[in-house]
Amino acid sequence: MKRLYNKNMKVCLYQEGLESMKMITQSGITSAFNHLKKALNKANIEHTTNINDDFDILHINFGIGPASLTFANYYRRKGKKVIIHAHTTAEDFANSFVMSNKIGPVLKGTLRMFYSQGDLVFCPSNYTKRILLKYRLKPPIIPVSNGVETEKFIKNSVKGQLYKEEEGIERELIFSVGQVFKRKGVFDFCNVAESMPHFDFRWFGRVYDQFLVDNKEFRQYLMNPPFNLRFSGFVPDIIAAYSAGDTFFFPSYEENQGIVILEAASMGIPIVVRDIPVYSDWLFHEENCLKGKNNKEFISLLNRVNEDKNLRKKIIDNGKVLAEKHDLSNIGKRLKKIYECAYNNQMDEILEDENFMSDSALF
Repeated sequence: MKRLYNKNMKVCLYQEGLESMKMITQSGITSAFNHLKKALNKANIEHTTNINDDFDILHINFGIGPASLTFANYYRRKGKKVIIHAHTTAEDFANSFVMSNKIGPVLKGTLRMFYSQGDLVFCPSNYTKRILLKYRLKPPIIPVSNGVETEKFIKNSVKGQLYKEEEGIERELIFSVGQVFKRKGVFDFCNVAESMPHFDFRWFGRVYDQFLVDNKEFRQYLMNPPFNLRFSGFVPDIIAAYSAGDTFFFPSYEENQGIVILEAASMGIPIVVRDIPVYSDWLFHEENCLKGKNNKEFISLLNRVNEDKNLRKKIIDNGKVLAEKHDLSNIGKRLKKIYECAYNNQMDEILEDENFMSDSALF
């Protein structure tokens, strides 16, 4: 592919509701937005987050609000290239909030309409691309990993030990990270903790209990969790929390990628996940993770990764290699190629490159 260079090309990164929507600002969507900004910095791509600035490409990170729709249509009419980043699908919205399953079919139609407003659609993984292809969107879909800050997510033993002391953690710590939804496998996490009293368990992430699908069941766990489990809520120093952990256990039922998995891999923490399709082409059982299908398998795998030192080291080492491939510097290079081709009306060069149209080159 011919390499292009445009010193005057400028990108506007826009996320609707960034300041006013508290739940979104503490979600993976905004983590991805922050990663975008840092990836562009690493690739020396001139950019702004001010929608009123002069720019050539509008990159909408969370494009399912009225302002996003207005700006997408307005700037396309002005001849600007518009890219919409699809972080949400009806499939991953299920089992998240009250009424989310009933809203799903309506949401699917809404997403189809919003995502079709761009010249291009980005999504976090090949799996999400396969889902979006079924939506029959008008623009081409290109997977772009959310990436990870490997220079930030480095294990800090001092911080980890202090956190353990503050939390009263005296045994090996199995933990998860993320907002507490049914979809994330929170109930399985609790059941596994009950069955493994010889470990401590923590879930780091804000609890929006009023939005949960099954408040009654969840409140039961909050009021009377297993003795070895604590929901820690939002943790200001996430590096300290990760550093305290010994094994990362992520039993989510549906993801579009999973930034926290890359963070754990970068930190040198072995990963145990549910065997779901999104991981099929970048997480490999007994190579850079362990995969289970149910709680019985999770319990066996969590015991195994803590007992088998050779397997543990293999998963840690390969996980670090995976994280390096998804480092934001590599994401920035990928974005730069796409932006330049879009800016120069040469998108055919990318769209005809089957390898580039998949993000498998990163893996």
